[in-house]
Amino acid sequence: MYLPNCTKYYDGDIETMGSGEMMRFHAVLLVLMALACSSDEDAACVKEGEVAANEGDYASAVRIYTRCIRSNPQSVESYFKRGSIYMENGQQDRAIQDYAKVIQLNPQYARVYFKLAVIYTGKEQLDTAIQHYDRFIEIDTTDPEAYKNRGFIYKKMGQYATAIQDLTKAIDIDPQLAAAYNIRGDSYQVQRQYKSAIEDFTKLIELQPDSAIAYSKRANSYVYDEQYERATDDFDRSLELNPALSILLKPRMSETYYKRGMLYQSQGRHDRAILDFSKAIELDPDNERALNSRQTVISLLETN
Repeated sequence: MYLPNCTKYYDGDIETMGSGEMMRFHAVLLVLMALACSSDEDAACVKEGEVAANEGDYASAVRIYTRCIRSNPQSVESYFKRGSIYMENGQQDRAIQDYAKVIQLNPQYARVYFKLAVIYTGKEQLDTAIQHYDRFIEIDTTDPEAYKNRGFIYKKMGQYATAIQDLTKAIDIDPQLAAAYNIRGDSYQVQRQYKSAIEDFTKLIELQPDSAIAYSKRANSYVYDEQYERATDDFDRSLELNPALSILLKPRMSETYYKRGMLYQSQGRHDRAILDFSKAIELDPDNERALNSRQTVISLLETN
């Protein structure tokens, strides 16, 4: 089936070829057909491995890809897909070996850099992970996951401004990428940019309205921004969505009621202050500041 297309490699008239020209033409034709056949065989072999992998038969898939590589040592897809199976099954070192071979065969194969970045992130080799994300982004500037993941690493390394830049780029590419708002909101909060954090957690809630964690994160930002009414509402909503969070949230909620009670006390709204201090104590009986503050307000009222 490749014969009609092979004639394009000869500029003259086939019918007028001399014997030497005809021999050269047939030699070229045989090489082209061999390459085409080899390519078809490699594609079929890779497809067979994909079928096994999709069925969850990873051992068979590895054997098939290994056979593909023996048949065609230049098969980039076989190395990549075998490496991906190794990666998914926790054999990271083997995956790295296969991915290194992919880069050797095709340095522009973008997906391999992404995979290596994920592996090195898991190994806590964050500088190496960033290098691989850098290389991936050089080849593919349009993948929001790469910017999001690199932003996460920068946040983990304490480089919050750089993290925010990457996460903003991810959001620009994909405004529905919830994880990017989550990580950027955390970064803003650490940077004490509480209103920006609140905006990101609000967007996160729009995208994931049943996320108890999203409400609890926005609640914390409200606390830092001294918006205690909104903070308590968000804490309550978080617990409605996931009561199991009470162990983690109750101490924080107790502190929020205590702080709001202090605000009421400073405004001379003593009855409201006592209610909030009492709520703080109910949530955390060991909250000594709430205990002491409630007693102070009660004593003040008794003397008046």
